[in-house]
Amino acid sequence: MRHVLAAMLVLTCAAAASAEVKVYNSNKVGGTPGDEFTTAPQTCPTVTSNLGSLRGSATISDTGSGTVTLDDLEIRRVIAQDFNTELFFGPGSFVFVDVQETSRPTPGQTGTGSTAPTSGSVSWGILGGWTRTGTQFCVASPTSLCTIANFIHGTTVTAPIPSTTYDLGTWSFDAEGDYTATPYIQTTLSGGTANTQYALRGAYVGAALPALPLVGFGALSLALVGIGARSLRKK
Repeated sequence: MRHVLAAMLVLTCAAAASAEVKVYNSNKVGGTPGDEFTTAPQTCPTVTSNLGSLRGSATISDTGSGTVTLDDLEIRRVIAQDFNTELFFGPGSFVFVDVQETSRPTPGQTGTGSTAPTSGSVSWGILGGWTRTGTQFCVASPTSLCTIANFIHGTTVTAPIPSTTYDLGTWSFDAEGDYTATPYIQTTLSGGTANTQYALRGAYVGAALPALPLVGFGALSLALVGIGARSLRKK
């Protein structure tokens, strides 16, 4: 019986350890320096928002077999910033933007690769099912600057969903387990004359084994009950 129980424990623990769940923090305090949101219009100079204006977290399950599952990805864009544009558009020109929005893809989508601490990488390809919550506000002089940035001048609006799919490209992991990603175009604006990009980063927070599978937990419980019954009979 001891040998059977030992075998069951090994199998149960192996099943529990089959997928390692890893958590990443992309806030400025955790990442270096955190995710970046970049406005790169062709009609005016490139503007990079304050470092850390894009925040969030990611939870990934890695089976170690070349398939990685994105359990959750939260991208929070938090901006309250004045862009002084007098140098380019003349005296009195400015853009003020206030954005509080959160974007997420449908969880459970998979990528190819490994999150191994050293030289690991995951190719996600196109992820679908994106949703967005939050608000946007912009006021500018001239007002057309809000339009170029895909905002409505002087009006607080519900954050729109520019696309339901994005290609997150490849995430590369370093020796500490942190990841960096090639920036991807989040929105194409003004007929292609202005684009916004997200550069995702994640600082490794930790890993945890998932709970024992129900089947394994049930088998372990039955084994323990059997041992207890045998002990009582011996007494």
